[in-house]
Amino acid sequence: MTTNISKNNLSKFEMKIKYLERYYWIIQELLDELIRNNEDTVISASKISGMPKGQVIRTIDDVYIAKLKNKERISIKIERLYSKKKKIETYINNIDDPCLRYVLKSKYLFFKTFEEIAILLDKSTKQISRWHHDAIELIDIPELSLND
Repeated sequence: MTTNISKNNLSKFEMKIKYLERYYWIIQELLDELIRNNEDTVISASKISGMPKGQVIRTIDDVYIAKLKNKERISIKIERLYSKKKKIETYINNIDDPCLRYVLKSKYLFFKTFEEIAILLDKSTKQISRWHHDAIELIDIPELSLND
C-alpha cells in the first residue's frame, strides 16, 4: 500500500532529495519525446471524415500538417524538459566542494549507488553517505523550484 506524502510533511532536506531525483524521470521523458519525434504520423480517417475506424487517409497535406503540429508540440515539451534538466545540473554544479559535488553528480546525474561511489573514490559507504548529507544541506535550490 503506497501512501501519498504531501509536500507539507516533507522537510526541506527531503524536498531537495525529491527534487534531484526528478532528474531521472526528466531524462526518461526526454528520451520518450525524442522517440515520438521520430515516429511517423498516421491520421485516422475517422478523425478527418467520420469514416469507420481502421481506415486511413494519407493525403500529403494532412500528413504534413499533422507532422508539423506534432513536431512543434514535441519540441516545446523537449525544450521545457531540457530546461528543467539544466536547472538541476546548475544547482549541483554550484556546490563549491568538489567531493560533495562529485557525490551529487554521481548519485543524481549518473544514477550510481553510494556503494558504487565509495568504490570509485576509495572511501567507505558511510563517508559517502555523510558527504551526500552535507551536499544536500549545502545545495541551494530556491523554494519556487522545489515546488515546480
